[in-house]
Amino acid sequence: MLTPRNFIGVTIAIAVFSILSVCWSLLQTPDGGGQRADSFGTRGIGYRALFESLDELDIPVRRELGPPKPAELNDSLLVLWDPRIRLVDADPKWLGDVEDWLQQGGHAVVAFDDEPQETVFTIMQRQSAARRKKVDDGGADDDDSEATAIPKLTLFELLGIGKLSITNVAATESVDELPDSEPRANSRKRNQLPSDAELKDTIREVLTASSRLEKPQRHTIRATGVFAKTIGEEGTIELPAGLLYEIDLGDRNLLNTISVVDESSTEHCVAARFPVGKGHVNVVSIRRLISNANIGSADNVVVAAALLIDGGRGVVFDEFYHGATIRGNPMWLLSSVTYGSVAVALLLLLTFAVWRAAIFLGPPVAETPTQRRSIREYLDAMSRFMRESKEHGKWSLEQVRDGVLWRLRCEFGLPPESHDHSRLTAAIARKDPGRADRLIDVLNEVDAVLNMPRPARERRIAELVQRMTECLSKTATTRSVPKSPR
Repeated sequence: MLTPRNFIGVTIAIAVFSILSVCWSLLQTPDGGGQRADSFGTRGIGYRALFESLDELDIPVRRELGPPKPAELNDSLLVLWDPRIRLVDADPKWLGDVEDWLQQGGHAVVAFDDEPQETVFTIMQRQSAARRKKVDDGGADDDDSEATAIPKLTLFELLGIGKLSITNVAATESVDELPDSEPRANSRKRNQLPSDAELKDTIREVLTASSRLEKPQRHTIRATGVFAKTIGEEGTIELPAGLLYEIDLGDRNLLNTISVVDESSTEHCVAARFPVGKGHVNVVSIRRLISNANIGSADNVVVAAALLIDGGRGVVFDEFYHGATIRGNPMWLLSSVTYGSVAVALLLLLTFAVWRAAIFLGPPVAETPTQRRSIREYLDAMSRFMRESKEHGKWSLEQVRDGVLWRLRCEFGLPPESHDHSRLTAAIARKDPGRADRLIDVLNEVDAVLNMPRPARERRIAELVQRMTECLSKTATTRSVPKSPR
């Protein structure tokens, strides 16, 4: 039965369970369920396979959930594999500290390309571009070019490399070289909703994206400098078709590079080592190179080893710029000495305040059974009630007088309904003359009090009542003793 007490109990239980579940989820590792493209990822786009492979080879490898701090990196190799551009723009300060660390001899690996994240919006944009291509061949959208080109330059500049352009080899023109063209007539406006057909295609592609097989494509690579010691002068890598990106080196003459050689013997630089002060940064243009779906194909793992294994240095995968961070997690503050000590002090103070304000109840008092009131209590209550009247003194005196006379008539054998006082006093005088004289005197005084215009005092009335009751026999004024059992 749902009573108010049970309802309150159920509500409190649900609230407590919700709070505990939230706290438990906050204390867990922010791995995203292994579905993201990071070192926690267990799907094809993740690269947990490489992380566990390095661990199996006894290479010191760990993840950094907090911001990359040079004091915690020491002699490790920092890996920034496909960082989120929005997070880079939001927290560029940490990358500036990494640049100072690189200037002093730090080593890092940065991977970035133009491959968009698989979201509902990117799928809808890709489908819309495919429909527009049937009508008129053209370049990418201006908004997309700005969203990918400007942050890339900011990322590499923060690391001290300078401006760097990464483009898709299959594209007809670079993203950075797209002109500021006018909006296309066939493109959908921003505030225009997609059609039902577009929504159906988008939902179908989102549901089948994780299980859809990608067409692989092998590429011949050529390594120079330190990379040639591990890879050799030539090798092969396997990537999904259409995801080959190259680094535009411009007029830079770098000694340590990895390039893809196409059928026309044209080299496309896919990885290069850029010196930064006393340190260096290995820039990779293909983030799918070490993904779970491609790490075991061709010489991908060998190329990954050439990029990541740097002598006896440990490997630190940065997850701060992947979103798996302490940002928005209040439980992380408790791990800090300052915030943790303040939280414990406040909790102890609150506990002490609640303990001081609490009321500690003793053992319950036994319930007394309900008893009926005695006749004396009823008489006392009625007398108190009748005393509220203005003429209660005269009325009480009349009632006592009539009751005494009725009792005397019954005692001396006279009719109880008779009101002849002279006959009663004569009958009493024959047996007890003194008693008759006392009765006559008190009755005269009672009549005088009742005929007074003003009420008599309570003491006077009490005296007359006592004198009238003294005229009764002793057997009438004493409580009868119960008979003894025979």
